[in-house]
Amino acid sequence: CRVGRFGKGRTAAMDKDCHGRTAQRAGIPVPRGTLERLEVARAEASDDATLRHADVPLCHDGRDFVGHMCWCEGAGPRPLVLVVHNYAGLKRFDKEQAAFLARCGFAALAVDMYGADTSDPAMRIKTPENATTHFRMAFGAMNKLLRDHVLFRGLLRAWLAAGRAHPSTDIAGRAAAIGYCFGGMAMFEMVRDGMDVDAVVSFHGVPQSNPIFVPGLEENFDRKVQTAPNTYAHCKVRCLVENGAADTLVPREARDKWTAEMDAASIDWIWHDYARTPHGFALAPDICTEYTEDADRRSTLAMLALFQEAWPDVKQNPLALNACGTPFQAAPACPGV
Repeated sequence: CRVGRFGKGRTAAMDKDCHGRTAQRAGIPVPRGTLERLEVARAEASDDATLRHADVPLCHDGRDFVGHMCWCEGAGPRPLVLVVHNYAGLKRFDKEQAAFLARCGFAALAVDMYGADTSDPAMRIKTPENATTHFRMAFGAMNKLLRDHVLFRGLLRAWLAAGRAHPSTDIAGRAAAIGYCFGGMAMFEMVRDGMDVDAVVSFHGVPQSNPIFVPGLEENFDRKVQTAPNTYAHCKVRCLVENGAADTLVPREARDKWTAEMDAASIDWIWHDYARTPHGFALAPDICTEYTEDADRRSTLAMLALFQEAWPDVKQNPLALNACGTPFQAAPACPGV
């Protein structure tokens, strides 16, 4: 595979994910207890009496969207963290990630970038037909934004403004953003556009925002892109990239092109590669075939460390599990030794 294109093998892997099958990678089963820990993490969030949820409607460019805001009652105004979904659209995992961030000590808004352009992600597991329909609609919605960077960035700016307008957020307007895969591309577009955020974190994001071709998905695939001017105006932003070293969507030349671009703009960036780790490693194990526990743990800790650096006065609450159910304390590499 190369940037901007999925091969047949990659398409098959994503079809498995769309069908909601128990996550496995290259014949390697999910680590014992992983799905059970995910349910524990969900139960702990559900039992948190201080956690609050609210839908956030947004009308942008004549289209309606609905995001999901999470914060903790009694915590006072907190810095905002946007959560931008992967290709599949806003779903349970993104909302659970927002809840995790709220319980850590922030106000988090899981955004909807597709509106009516895709079906409910929850429907994809009902039947193979629903899965195929959702897969096609989601890729179509993603490519619509990747072909129009003016629309893409405008929607991100609108969500940033909507999050800052919520009463749970810091009156100083402090904000950060995180994103997965397509959401990782969104992080880089925020940097290029010069959006006023203190930090962005990309989890297995593709460095260049080009339409992605999947064989058989679009009969008339259009590679043309309406670009937007890159200003990099907020050059003090901290940009953290959490990347799997085995991610076939991020070849070395794509990384080198990205780092040269960021260096030319004097962007403060950090790039973490995780050994033998594939694309999708930080998505929940019940929806992604390539969840990788160690990389998910380390990348979550790196994200929280970056937020601590950006906002040293904001106390972070210690939690045992992240939104994937990954424990922050790693198990011994050699039990019994």
